[in-house]
Amino acid sequence: MFDEVDTKVVAFLSAHGDGTKVALAPPLGEAGPEPTINAYLMELDVPVRMGAAAPAPVEVLLRYLVTVHDADPSRGHRVMGALAAAALAQDELQAVLRPLPPEAWRALGVLPQPSLLLEAVARRPRPAVAAKPVERLVLRLKRTSGQISGVVRTPDGQPFVRAEVVLPALGRVTRTDGAGRFRFANVPQPLEDDRIEVRAKGFHAVAKAGVGTVEVRLGPKE
Repeated sequence: MFDEVDTKVVAFLSAHGDGTKVALAPPLGEAGPEPTINAYLMELDVPVRMGAAAPAPVEVLLRYLVTVHDADPSRGHRVMGALAAAALAQDELQAVLRPLPPEAWRALGVLPQPSLLLEAVARRPRPAVAAKPVERLVLRLKRTSGQISGVVRTPDGQPFVRAEVVLPALGRVTRTDGAGRFRFANVPQPLEDDRIEVRAKGFHAVAKAGVGTVEVRLGPKE
């Protein structure tokens, strides 16, 4: 199941890496004698899925950290640029361009470096299980000094993962984690427009302001 996604990721990077060797390995602290593109399976997550009556496969989101290592920085940057452009131009793999937090690089034991994330879903069929469609969510907001955080859940209290949460006033976007949580840090005070938008694939976006518990109704798109 995962090996099929590995093959897909390696094939994509090889096709757009200008002949650079591709390795399923963590990022390097410094380039070796041979230029490499490293794709490191960094995280497993739960993909966004709406409830449906049809059988749903077992799905796991695989998130790969992609880095380029070359003794010639200019050549390495050129390859990374080509990979980023190619990743953003296709839909088979989801490309995410966002910096990793410093603590993530420390955990990997290397200095921060240019990178991109590639996401792909591994699927395996399973027996049909009737599921009630998700038509509304519950959003709980909490505001503290310089921070807006919250959690998105289904009405029965289950976390809603990977919903897109937007703070329009600052142009900030994040996604809920495996527990349905999200957080915006370094929020200036006061913030005149404190709207929070919640978006989910196949459903209308909703917007809420203020704090407290509010019900977010997501109507399916026609």
